Amino acid sequence: MKRRYIVAVSGLSTDDEEKFLEFIKEKKLAWWHWIKGFWLIVDRRGQVNVTMLRDQLRRLASSRRGLVLEIPKDVTWAGFGPVKEGMFEWIKKTWKPD
Repeated sequence: MKRRYIVAVSGLSTDDEEKFLEFIKEKKLAWWHWIKGFWLIVDRRGQVNVTMLRDQLRRLASSRRGLVLEIPKDVTWAGFGPVKEGMFEWIKKTWKPD
């Protein structure tokens, strides 16, 4: 079952962000990360949940603030940024509900 998450965490170092991305890649999750400390994550296999994502971030940033939300199918979105660089292509193709 496809699951979608919003992940936000403050104050991660570049090294912490790289370690979180390693976790995402290891779990074969799709991700969007154009804003520092903010990810959209898609789990096509249904293998992770909000607690697992939170705990992974907590290991990296135990003294910082973070939030993980699972998003239902009917969510809408709007944004602004460098369209020419493809900022929203991933969202249009991957974030959409099945």
